[in-house]
Amino acid sequence: MATIDQIEAAILQLPPEDFQRLSEWILELDQQRWDAELEDDIAAGKLDALAEEAIADFKAGRCRCLAIEKSRSLAKRILRMLGENRDAGAGGAQGTTTT
Repeated sequence: MATIDQIEAAILQLPPEDFQRLSEWILELDQQRWDAELEDDIAAGKLDALAEEAIADFKAGRCRCLAIEKSRSLAKRILRMLGENRDAGAGGAQGTTTT
């Protein structure tokens, strides 16, 4: 089997298309290994306490929808930017906006 140094040297010699293909393969392999580790941890009961805590928080109403929170945050930022642009246009040269 090749050493890590040999593998690294070979990777540096790859044409871009082969490097991309290798990168995608390594990413997929890493995700598969992560999934397998997570499944093993679940089967071993290592996440039971966290799951029970999350369920209790949900039942007690201590959870919020992150998608909604993110959407609200984004909407506030957009409105703030629009307000800044409107204010800059009112006091500055006509037809100019800031980005």
